[in-house]
Amino acid sequence: MNGNPIDTLRLANRLKAAGFEALGAEGMARALCDELEGRVVTKSDLETALERTETRLGTAIAGVDGKVEALRHELDGKIAGVDGRVEALRHELDAKIAGLDGKVESLRQEMDARFASVDGRVAALDTKVSALDAKIDDRVSALDAKIDDKAAALDAKMDLTAASLDKRLEHNTRWMIFVAGILFAAVLAGGAPQYVRMFGVGQPAPPASAPAMSEIQERDTPTATTPATDPKIGGQH
Repeated sequence: MNGNPIDTLRLANRLKAAGFEALGAEGMARALCDELEGRVVTKSDLETALERTETRLGTAIAGVDGKVEALRHELDGKIAGVDGRVEALRHELDAKIAGLDGKVESLRQEMDARFASVDGRVAALDTKVSALDAKIDDRVSALDAKIDDKAAALDAKMDLTAASLDKRLEHNTRWMIFVAGILFAAVLAGGAPQYVRMFGVGQPAPPASAPAMSEIQERDTPTATTPATDPKIGGQH
């Protein structure tokens, strides 16, 4: 340590002023200075230590500054390398995106062409379906006309058949009334057996050479036209 820890002269004067003798005051001041020397840090010691500390801190800070500057340069170099890689990657991505855009555009045009082809096929199919509908309608109309014609022909045939049956029934009814009247008149006149034999009632069948009265009556009586012989009824359509 540099210098005395206390000012002995000042301390001695203050002791004298306090009533101590001169020799005692000076001895006490020197003794106290000797005791404190080496144990108490003086102001000059603090200033020296502070200067050394500032020097060491300056040196350390300068070293740190150098390291920071070197690290900054290193980081700048690395950042520049990263920037170059990023820029190269950006160019590569731009090229890939441009190629992808071209492929997408080509695919879009291809899909448009396919859709146009499908639209044409659908239109052609619609035309075919419309034509088929028209043919079906024509065939259905023709079939309806044939059915109507056959129904009309069948109605006409049934009408003719009914008319023929009505005529036959009327003829047979008149014939039965006629025969019943003759038989009734014969019964009243008492000559019923003769008319009974005449009409073959209750008698054996006549020989083959002698025609029956009923056959003679049928030949002599006109009949209605049979529906099967009518070309409009029994003929082929």
